Amino acid sequence: PWNVWPDVSDAFQGMEGEDNAGIHIHVSRTAFERNGTWSAAHLWKFLQLHYRNGYAFARLAGRMGSSYASWNPVDDRFKAKKNSRKYDSDDRYRVINVNNDATVECRYFQADERKEAILSNIELVHAAVEYTRDLDATDVRGGALGFKSFYIWYAARSGTYPNLCNTTREQGPVNAFIEACATYAKRDDELVK
Repeated sequence: PWNVWPDVSDAFQGMEGEDNAGIHIHVSRTAFERNGTWSAAHLWKFLQLHYRNGYAFARLAGRMGSSYASWNPVDDRFKAKKNSRKYDSDDRYRVINVNNDATVECRYFQADERKEAILSNIELVHAAVEYTRDLDATDVRGGALGFKSFYIWYAARSGTYPNLCNTTREQGPVNAFIEACATYAKRDDELVK
């Protein structure tokens, strides 16, 4: 697909740095199935990973939030309907829009025409889907939804997520970045509860 990149790149001209210009990544709802059956628990873990670590995701995505992608924590409108593929929300302008019938839409990425940045964004979403897939209640209680645990997981798979690992290193010393993320996560975690 990169052979059409010059045409796509032209569409980005003038968009970089704009608060209202972003990239949205859609994940098929089938990614949240377990053995062919919809898993509301998997989507919940995916949402919690994002909202409990909003600062980390926003830094990696290059977009700290906008009116088109709010980092407000999940509220009562996001209570899962039992055995339903949709969440009960009337707000599509959250960082993760769950209102689409066929996809879950991640709306939190800054417009960036660099191939490495776009691949990093795709890798971040893929890593979040895969990381949360097999977490169980014991993992969650043990802190697996913290950014440090997520970072350790994807850094150990740097061959699968090379651009994401590079973007993380660009944030400065990894330990300082993780510490800053943990500070913000404590605040975010209190808001999510």
